Amino acid sequence: MTKMSEQNIIGKGTWIDKLAHELLEREKTLGRKMDLLRVESGLGASGVPHIGSLGDAVRAYGVKLALENFGYKSELIAYSDDLDGLRKIPETGWRTRGPSPQLKNGVEVRGRASSGSTPF
Repeated sequence: MTKMSEQNIIGKGTWIDKLAHELLEREKTLGRKMDLLRVESGLGASGVPHIGSLGDAVRAYGVKLALENFGYKSELIAYSDDLDGLRKIPETGWRTRGPSPQLKNGVEVRGRASSGSTPF
């Protein structure tokens, strides 16, 4: 029978406590201010939000709580961006004055196609 080596338990022993501990050590090594630690989480415009999107927010909130358990002041910055510039291209292309002469299938063609070929 082999004797198990002692493990150093960080915080409450969760992986998120270990992550917060590593983050604190990195910030100390870099000499950054430790009076307020900010954690960010957010949703982007690519695709419809789904249950998997919640994971990022939950992990970020967990890190915030772990930092506070270590005695540091922290805040969670949550953002959401619903603007996807390429989700719908207007019929006029990027211009505001009438349709583009080079507009085909909702996409403005840049450059010239070689003779006898078409870009689409």
